[in-house]
Amino acid sequence: MEEVKYSEIQRELRNYARWQSHIVGAGGGLLFCESPGLGAASWGSGVGDSASILKELFGFLTFRPLQKEIVSCVLSGRDTLAVMPAGGGKSLCYQLGAVLLGGLTIVITPLTALVHEQVGKIRPRLRQFDMEAVCLSSSLSSEAYRAACQNLELACNRGQGGILYISPEFLSNWRLGWLLESLSENVKLLAVDEAHCISEWGNDFRPEYLRIGAFRRLFPHACCLALTASATKTVRQDIIRQLNMYRPELFIGAFDSSDDN
Repeated sequence: MEEVKYSEIQRELRNYARWQSHIVGAGGGLLFCESPGLGAASWGSGVGDSASILKELFGFLTFRPLQKEIVSCVLSGRDTLAVMPAGGGKSLCYQLGAVLLGGLTIVITPLTALVHEQVGKIRPRLRQFDMEAVCLSSSLSSEAYRAACQNLELACNRGQGGILYISPEFLSNWRLGWLLESLSENVKLLAVDEAHCISEWGNDFRPEYLRIGAFRRLFPHACCLALTASATKTVRQDIIRQLNMYRPELFIGAFDSSDDN
C-alpha cells in the first residue's frame, strides 16, 4: 500500500466518492491490496509469551474461546476479522496484542463512555511495561489533550508505545493529524471495534466508519484487526472490502452459526 501524508487523507475524507473508488471493487467483488510489511519477522514478543502476560497483566489463567488464535494472528501480522459474542473478550485481543507487539496500537471505537473506563483500568497495567494508554477526543481541554499526546509520544520514543483510542468521528481532526505524522512508523496494529458499523448492509451503519478505509492507508505496514459481535456473511464481506483487508483470517463464535446469510 502506498504511504500518504495525513493532510492528503484529510482531503480525501471530505469527499467519500473520491477515495472510496480506491478501495471498493467493481461489481461488489472483494478488492485486496497486498501490504509489503506483513510477516512475523518484523513483529514483537511472540505468542509464546501470551499466556504469562495474560496472567501477569490481566489476572486470567486461561484464554476464552478464540482469543489465543486471534492474538496469534495479530502477532504474525495477518489481517483478522473476529466475530465474537458480547462479553467474549474482544478488547483483550488488541490489548494483549499491543503489549506483545510493542509499538503503537490504534483502536477505533464508537463506545467512548466505555473507553474512558477501559483506559482507566488498562493504563496502570500497561505502565508496568513502560507503555501508555490514552483516549483522544474533542471533549478534552487543550491542556489535557497536550498532556495525553506527550505521554504517548514519550512511550513511543522509549521504544515501548501503547494504545491510542479514538472515535471514528475524530479521524479527521487536524490535531490528530499532527500527532500521527510523528508516530506513523510506530503503528503496528489498527483495531476497529464494532466493525459492522462500516457496512451499509448492516442495521447499525454509521457513515463516519467509511473514513477508516482511507485512514488505514496511513499505516501500510500495520495489520488490521476488525472486531464485532454481530455480522452476517454479507456484512463480513463488506467489512473486509471497506477496510481493504489482505487475505484476512476469519474467526466466528459458535453463536453466529445460525446468522450466516
